Amino acid sequence: MSAAIRLDSDTIHVWHATTHRTPADTLSEDELTRVDKIRSTSDKKRFICTRTLLRKCLSLYLSIPPSDIVFAYSENGKPYLQNHALEFNLTHSKNHILIAISTTIPVGVDTEFRRPLPTLETLAKRFFSQEDYSTLLSKPTQAQKHRYFFETWTQKEAITKAKGSTLLSVLSTPQHTEWQIHNLTLRHRYQSALAYESPVPKNIQILDYHSFSK
Repeated sequence: MSAAIRLDSDTIHVWHATTHRTPADTLSEDELTRVDKIRSTSDKKRFICTRTLLRKCLSLYLSIPPSDIVFAYSENGKPYLQNHALEFNLTHSKNHILIAISTTIPVGVDTEFRRPLPTLETLAKRFFSQEDYSTLLSKPTQAQKHRYFFETWTQKEAITKAKGSTLLSVLSTPQHTEWQIHNLTLRHRYQSALAYESPVPKNIQILDYHSFSK
């Protein structure tokens, strides 16, 4: 995986992968220190795999070894590349990983496993805007309410990650007209969303890391 990948300014790449198929290597000393502080074995493995995958994906665009990539961190802990213009964002839920990459604008991506939520309406009333909550209540079936809840949640979470703001402030805002939002269905029972601020939509290209790396 040494050849560079071309990414035009009008395109956003979204990589998807699973943790149990991603080798764990190439981490930096500070990342290994973070691993040592994680108590849960499953969380430890998930962190190692997601960071390894992030490094391997970014290296395809930067034409440098994954281990040579150096991350800097914003005040809220969001990683970024200090010496490169590439924008990226990472999310995971259970063993599902997504990485969005752009050359021009900040991007946000989120994925959630659509688990049963007995208190779905209560959660929506507490966190959603009145408009979003009313829309959820208008759905005729519980299955439609369930899907709408996760679509709305992942969309707002993706915006939050692109902006670097707080989720609660974004959830309570009914409209985000300046944002382009794409719902992504890449795995059964997972709801995902990509968000970026742009007056016109970008081309979205979905890439399977495991197929690419064979």
